[in-house]
Amino acid sequence: MYLDYLLHIIFLGYFFLMASMKYGIPLLDRDTRFALWQVKMRAVLAQADLDNALEKFGNKDSKTWSDDEKRKDRKALSHIHLHLSNC
Repeated sequence: MYLDYLLHIIFLGYFFLMASMKYGIPLLDRDTRFALWQVKMRAVLAQADLDNALEKFGNKDSKTWSDDEKRKDRKALSHIHLHLSNC
């Protein structure tokens, strides 16, 4: 069971990485134009059906989110983290 979950997470991470590379989203650093990066990240999150997480699922209180909404929020946040530079 745990191995299936782990493989699923790896697959989703790989899928998102390939999607973001396909669209050429740079890592966000001090030299990146934030406004353009933000638009591109929103587009990639929309393609992955995670864009509702950015608006807090209709501005609902996070305590009332369903398990699926919590999962989508974590995935959207991890996608954003993966596109941040270490510098």
